[in-house]
Parts: sequence; structure tokens; C-alpha cells
Amino acid sequence: METNILCMVEMSSDLKVLATELVKRVNGETRRTRLLEQKVDRFEAEISNLENTIKSQNSDLKNILQNFEDTLKEISNRVLIMENSIKRIEKELSKKATKNEFKTIESYMELMSPITGNYVTRAEMERVISEKTQKKF
Repeated sequence: METNILCMVEMSSDLKVLATELVKRVNGETRRTRLLEQKVDRFEAEISNLENTIKSQNSDLKNILQNFEDTLKEISNRVLIMENSIKRIEKELSKKATKNEFKTIESYMELMSPITGNYVTRAEMERVISEKTQKKF
């Protein structure tokens, strides 16, 4: 019986050592598991932050592209209006007298102008004719 008790005591102390060793290992594994879970949590937080940043930048880019598209449409409309105005002006200009035509009209007007022209009155003409006829006779 004594040997049985000794065996039990030895087994009991071996079990205590084994249990202590198992507790140490489980505690170590728990600590490592906790550290890994903390790292995973940090990675998830960083990924979430990156996703939010990407969403925000994507939204900003969409706004920038929409503004660019609106500006491009406005410029296109302005160019169209300008082209129409130019066509209308060209049409109006084609109806107007050219520089040569204007000069020709101006020279005709100078010829017919009583102010700048050298026209002779009837009395002056009769006087000149009578002077010429008297000189000849």
C-alpha cells in the first residue's frame, strides 16, 4: 500500500508538473492567439480606412468628371453659338457692298456732286458762247 501511495504521490506530482506545463502552453497559445487577433483587427481597420478613402476619392473623381463634362458641354454650346453667329455675319456681309463697289459708287457721286463738281450755270454758258462767237467774228 505504501508503494501504491508513493506511486500515486509520484503520479500526482507528475500530473501537477504536466498540468502546469499544459497551463503554460495554453496560456502561451492564448497570448499568441490574442496578438494575432489584435493584428487582424488592425488590418481590418486599415482595410476599412482604405476602402473609405477609395470611396471618397472615387466620389471626388466622379464629381470632377461631371464638372468637366458640364464645362465641355457649355464650351461646345458656346462654339455652336459662335459658329451660327459667324455664319449670320458672313451672310450679312455678303449682302453689303465690297470695298471696290463702294469706291466705284463714291467716284460716281463725286462726279455728280453739285458742290465739288465744276458745273456751269446757263447764264455763264451763254456768256462764254457769246464771247467765243464775238472773237471769231
